[in-house]
Amino acid sequence: MGVILLAVVFVLLTVFYNCYWKRRHLPPGPMPLPLIGNAHLVSEKQFLAWTKQYGPVYTYWVSEMPVVAVNDVDVIIDTFVKDGDKYVGRPQFEEAMELFKNGSDGIIFNECEVWRDQRRFALQVLREFGLGKNQMQEQILDEFGNLMTDILEMHENGGSVDIKKSIDVCVGNMINNILFGFHFEKDKQAKFYHIKSLMLEANKPFGSFPGLLFFHRAHCYKNVPYMSKIYKTVAESRDAITEFITESIAARKANIDFEIDSKPLDFTEAFLRAQYKCEKEGVPHFFTDKQMNAVLFDLWFAGQETTSTTLGWAFCYLIKFPHVQKRLQAEIDEVVGSDRLITCDDKTKLHYANAVVAEVQRFASILPQNLLHRTVADVIIAGHKIPKHTVITHQISSVMRDERYFPEPEKFKPERFLKEDGTFFNHPGLMPFGVGKRACLGESMAKMELFLFIVNTVNQFTLFNDPKYPAKLERLPSGTIAPSHYKCLIEHRFKQN
Repeated sequence: MGVILLAVVFVLLTVFYNCYWKRRHLPPGPMPLPLIGNAHLVSEKQFLAWTKQYGPVYTYWVSEMPVVAVNDVDVIIDTFVKDGDKYVGRPQFEEAMELFKNGSDGIIFNECEVWRDQRRFALQVLREFGLGKNQMQEQILDEFGNLMTDILEMHENGGSVDIKKSIDVCVGNMINNILFGFHFEKDKQAKFYHIKSLMLEANKPFGSFPGLLFFHRAHCYKNVPYMSKIYKTVAESRDAITEFITESIAARKANIDFEIDSKPLDFTEAFLRAQYKCEKEGVPHFFTDKQMNAVLFDLWFAGQETTSTTLGWAFCYLIKFPHVQKRLQAEIDEVVGSDRLITCDDKTKLHYANAVVAEVQRFASILPQNLLHRTVADVIIAGHKIPKHTVITHQISSVMRDERYFPEPEKFKPERFLKEDGTFFNHPGLMPFGVGKRACLGESMAKMELFLFIVNTVNQFTLFNDPKYPAKLERLPSGTIAPSHYKCLIEHRFKQN
């Protein structure tokens, strides 16, 4: 009898704790289950459903961690932009960070003084390398030349063009050249694709229920069936990328004369020179070897994966929606009228092209769950009092699929970004790079890559569906949402004599 009574009390306390006590100071949201919270429900469609059910601010739970989601454009601007300093923290998943060997280092998952110092340094260096300027444009157009060569070679050798694979290495070359000062030439591309494949495998589980649980308690699942495979895959990916970064740093360091004050040729040299200067002057600094490895890891992953995936979707959509491709080509023919390379100087006149790029980013919406923030002070959001240290995010995937801002959100309609007079406009609900203090620091570079790769490819080639490897709208859940593998057939628009 006593055992039964204890069991009843335990069940009642568990229900009371999960249904009321732990939720009492948070915005409303779905009822969490013990231990797993709402992690089993997390998906793009569910976020939209929760927005409709609970309003612009709600709480869902991943394991025992509450996440406050903000899903309204005006509220997002008021909080993360106008009051941004209060939302710059990051939740510290110590086990996962230890597994990735970053710990509290790097930029993406760092916070406070170290994050401010290293983000400021990274932005300064990237701007010196031409971020968003003509110097960067020249590098992108050089890579487009390589892309054209690859496309034509594949076309001549068999017809089918694996454009996503070529885009991967072109985007990889862009970030790799900035970080380490070298490209993946033909004899080194196998190394690139190996690292890329490991990274994709390690990233894949984090779009699923097991992956969400794993991230918060990594070591607990090290020897649990299935979870142990995630642990092993992440560790192998970490080791391969860390080895690549360590080797690249050593190669650059061996060729730098620190006694000569010269302009750095790449990010690694800039970091090493800053480290050397601080140590020589004996001043406190954050330019440690561990921090350098973590920052380079963050920049390599962020600068490669997101842009490459978005471009993969772009060409998938242009194949699936040939009327969009034809209208885009018609605009380019009218404005440019030749096979010359299109540059950013043409951008203000290519209104439909800008609309296509914007709709690609909205429709692809490659982050199923935005990166999480942490409040560093008590805040009030839309009337809800949110305690300090609460995990919070602006759920941009919901916003960009919300019919309040984008009517018929499940349709690919570039014209939604055109005014009545046909000119392009920036919709406030389009926020693929995030907003506020922790918005993507490579945003201007990514925007330039997307525009130049898309418009120049479509100007040179017409892309057709390959029946053997068709383009599909199927969304493959992962840490980022990618299209399924496809190839295309091409027709050169300007026949060579």
